[in-house]
Amino acid sequence: MSDPFITRGETLRQRLLNRELNADDHELFPLGYLIPQVELVLDRAEYDPATITAEAFDATCWQLIECSIGEDAMSVDDINAITALWTSICADNAV
Repeated sequence: MSDPFITRGETLRQRLLNRELNADDHELFPLGYLIPQVELVLDRAEYDPATITAEAFDATCWQLIECSIGEDAMSVDDINAITALWTSICADNAV
């Protein structure tokens, strides 16, 4: 039985890693911030694989990202860059 939560998380992680390969300097901070967040959710999320959806990964990860941003006292520009990258990665239909 496949696990849509893990599959989605690995897909997003790979998209971020691929984007990092050719990133401009201004993209490095949001990429460096999001990659470990995705990995953390992949490593620590507790759920029932029989009832989970792929979309649940996005929501779970975004919730962690929002909490982390709040604790890290980031600039508005950094928050906007992270948010824009997350939105882009989640919406990207390419593998």
